[in-house]
Amino acid sequence: VKGWDAATGFGTPDFEALSGMVMTTKHNDAPKSAGGLGEWVQQEAEVPVHNPETSSWVRLSRASPDRMITLTVALRIDADRRDWLERVLLEVSDPDHLRYGQHLSQEQVTELLGVPAVRAAEPAAYFQAAGARKVETAPNGDMLTVTIPVVSAEAAMHVELHEFQHSEHTRAQIVRAGAPYYLPAKIAEHVSMVGELLQFPRLVPKKVISVGSPVKWANSCDARGCANLVTPSVIAQRYKLPDETLPKAHQAHTSNSMAVAEFQGQFWKKSDLDGFGKSCHRDVSVAKTIGDEEPHGGIESELDIEYIKAVAPEIPLTVIYNGQF
Repeated sequence: VKGWDAATGFGTPDFEALSGMVMTTKHNDAPKSAGGLGEWVQQEAEVPVHNPETSSWVRLSRASPDRMITLTVALRIDADRRDWLERVLLEVSDPDHLRYGQHLSQEQVTELLGVPAVRAAEPAAYFQAAGARKVETAPNGDMLTVTIPVVSAEAAMHVELHEFQHSEHTRAQIVRAGAPYYLPAKIAEHVSMVGELLQFPRLVPKKVISVGSPVKWANSCDARGCANLVTPSVIAQRYKLPDETLPKAHQAHTSNSMAVAEFQGQFWKKSDLDGFGKSCHRDVSVAKTIGDEEPHGGIESELDIEYIKAVAPEIPLTVIYNGQF
């Protein structure tokens, strides 16, 4: 390690040496030491690597060394802080609780999580020293977004990265790890996981098979094809919700709001939502969109929007979109 600081336990890793380890060590062998940063520690050991027998993603060639990729580094949250956040989330979401509706601000969430600054600073410095072009820390201090060339990512995490193509949606190609990935012990103690390495998105199959239903379910939609399928009326009946045939039959409390998060190109089209709302007599409208907009709709995202509005048409909806996940 270059410039190793014994007082802080941190320095600038020698990435030429680390890169050589990646090239010369087989990934099914025990990795060598990462020098002054400690031993290489396998991350997400419980997550299986890509299996060509079961995956809908096909491995192609090694990723181009110069290709830029974006990784999400989730930093470790202390267990008591995480439990505290969950408790507060449930309290402010429970209509019967005294704290109902008292949602925390971003600053309050940051204070509650209490992530030490060093927990973000050391991994950020590590990836920057590895060759990252940009490292951004999330406002809550619990996550890093790292933009880095493939060759630098491979050296920093002792892994080989490959191109993968979806077997049905052949235009969908992503970069993922073909084997487990590692971090030096000094860095691994701060990190929960690095996203966009082992996880593969599940894309909707092109062929949808209708299995029908032997029961007669409620249906207030005009379209004949909705018969015996899960329509808003079926959900209203099952969960004893008001089965409104006219939009906005009830007035919502002015402080109420709700949101859905959409990813992987799953956006929405107003014409699609209008068609659903007209047929099923629901107010399916989006009050606010956060994030870049896409020119096309997606089945999964539109179902999210249509059905959350179907059960609560009077509450304004925000759609949060991020195409990088």
